[in-house]
Amino acid sequence: MSIWARPLLVGLLAIGVLATAGATVAAPQPRHPAAAGPVPAPVGRSAPIAAAPAAPSTPLVVGPSRPAALTSGAAQAAALRPQVATAAKTVSAAPKAHVAASKPKAVAKPKTASYHGTYHLWIPALGLSHQIYDWGCNGGLIPNRVEYWGCVGRNNLYLLGHAWGVFKPVHDGYHSGALHVGLTAWYADKAGVTHRYRISWIRHVANKDYASWSQWAMAVTSTKVITLQTCDGATSAYRILVRLVPA
Repeated sequence: MSIWARPLLVGLLAIGVLATAGATVAAPQPRHPAAAGPVPAPVGRSAPIAAAPAAPSTPLVVGPSRPAALTSGAAQAAALRPQVATAAKTVSAAPKAHVAASKPKAVAKPKTASYHGTYHLWIPALGLSHQIYDWGCNGGLIPNRVEYWGCVGRNNLYLLGHAWGVFKPVHDGYHSGALHVGLTAWYADKAGVTHRYRISWIRHVANKDYASWSQWAMAVTSTKVITLQTCDGATSAYRILVRLVPA
């Protein structure tokens, strides 16, 4: 090969290599469509949250011990409700089917009340029924229970109760006349034996005269009796005393 032919061959080879590289770069790349799917939320930002449906409004119920002012909202809401007039409905009378003669209903026999328990007092005519507890020979404010007070004479079951609570039937019965001499009471002792009593007298006394009436209300008795005591008056200045004797 001549000295002039060698440079020409080298140049031709270089041109061929460049042409091949250019064709490789210029070749189009195959494109594939992206699969459909959820688009992720951008980093650092939370996805929007759908608002929860509002809870349905409920009627306002007001108890007897709640202030009357709480009813104002319910009254205003009632005034804003649309008033819908009810249309009279026409109902066609269907022919009555033959009805067999009904059998006479059996008349339920009245149940005989029975009183059983342990350390319990009943006065049926007043609707009074309460367990009895022992307060001992103590002072202080008693709870809303029928309490036996032990600072009295022998054979005298002296029972205390609040006029607004457990002895409300006694208080209300005194003023209405439902509490009267001759009413029957039942007492179940600690052994579970039930005894029948009746009201023998009722007294209304002033608390300021305690030194006087306590001498006979809390005195020793020859037979087993029950004495009830509750308060009376706007300032509890009086006492209602009830004596029960075996019937």
